[in-house]
Amino acid sequence: MGETVDTPSISVIMCIHIKEKTDELKLAIDSIINQSMQDFEFIICDDASNADTWKVLMEYQQADHRIRLLQNKEVKGVAASLNRCIEAAKGKYIARMDGDDLSDPKRLEIQYDFLEKHSEYAFVGCNAKLLEGQGIWGRRKVPEYPQGKDFLAYSPYIHPTIMGRRELFLHDGGYRAYKHTLRCEDYEFFMRQFSQGYYGYNVQKYLYYYREDIIGYRRRQYRYCISEAYIRLQGYLRIGMFWKGGFLYWLKPLVVGLIPKKYYYQLKHQRMEKTT
Repeated sequence: MGETVDTPSISVIMCIHIKEKTDELKLAIDSIINQSMQDFEFIICDDASNADTWKVLMEYQQADHRIRLLQNKEVKGVAASLNRCIEAAKGKYIARMDGDDLSDPKRLEIQYDFLEKHSEYAFVGCNAKLLEGQGIWGRRKVPEYPQGKDFLAYSPYIHPTIMGRRELFLHDGGYRAYKHTLRCEDYEFFMRQFSQGYYGYNVQKYLYYYREDIIGYRRRQYRYCISEAYIRLQGYLRIGMFWKGGFLYWLKPLVVGLIPKKYYYQLKHQRMEKTT
């Protein structure tokens, strides 16, 4: 059983919205509880999930008092839910986690040690292995030293892999909980931070298992593609990349959104590095 920590080194934050099974949630929580570094609190915001999900969360909290629960009575979305977690966090560093993914047992330890030794970076991410069902189908390798150009094709950070200094999340209001940031709040966040001189680094180790399957793609509606195009346009202008290639990329989501989800998913599979 974990001990209550008044001033933890790390606050792990996670928001969830689960309508059906909780099997993946349990695996995600277990992957944090079983970290090699144990000096953390785990803040989970339930974004109006079902009663069974809340029951599971309460059972975990009763077993490990490092777990702190927040609950939205109605759906607020990822950005607003994460901001609630940030407001409640007490840690020196804040680490993201998603409710259907897995963290390597040494993830928190490695990222904590990096930030302790490298004050020039505001946050740190890592590479990820890609999950579908119970298996790994590929890998996503991100740039080690992300620069402005790395924001053009896609975000150079895998959102739930990051750990950042507390001030990174507090200095400019955290995540933007607006209609046009829905499902791309991380992209907006990272470009905004970059424009303000908060730079990140990606550990070139696969410390995260990221769920990317056809179910996720089927949830993506075209209105989210429109929002992403807007975020790209604003972000490229903010970081000075629009006339350095951004004008070629800002309409990308509108084009991609026209491709049938099944075929786009197959293209993604073909492009990603395969595991052996």
